[in-house]
Amino acid sequence: MSAILSVDPSYTGTGLILLDTDTGKVLNQQLIKTNESLTVIQRVNQIIQEIKNFTAPVTVLDLRVIEGFSFGSANKAHQMGYLGYRIREYFDYEDEYDCLVIEPSPNQVKKFATNKTTAGKELIMKEVYKRWGFDTDNNNLSDAYAMAQIGRAYLGSMDKLTAFQQEVIDSLRGKKKAKKVRKKKVKP
Repeated sequence: MSAILSVDPSYTGTGLILLDTDTGKVLNQQLIKTNESLTVIQRVNQIIQEIKNFTAPVTVLDLRVIEGFSFGSANKAHQMGYLGYRIREYFDYEDEYDCLVIEPSPNQVKKFATNKTTAGKELIMKEVYKRWGFDTDNNNLSDAYAMAQIGRAYLGSMDKLTAFQQEVIDSLRGKKKAKKVRKKKVKP
């Protein structure tokens, strides 16, 4: 059995989903909560350790998906940057899986799940349930699940993609979106 790991990083609730690559079945899920009284470094170390424990039983990992940085968010940007880079460092140098990491942006995650880059957390949870039947009351797990589905689509394991979902996958693969050609109006 092969799997996709998706991570929605957050100090208040890092969402982890382990999804069967072929069937899309959730193999495991976890919400990592850290105590606000701990230092940033302690909280990050706890999250890394729990990711390590979460993936320990996995023998084959096809892909890791981590939400890209939200460059438009100023709230605690330095701390989120540290968490995000520390998880990426763990993937690159510490875990034993030799697989690709993709980083869909927050807007790509929203678009893949809802066809709206401005979708709120509640709409994402609703659409994730409607599209894939994944029921949760936690937006971090919902986002992680949507990212796992992005991973399946990226690997070609999902059958039917909508046009907006294909656009997200093409963007992640580096394919440029075709520009709309505007015709010039000819003056009489």
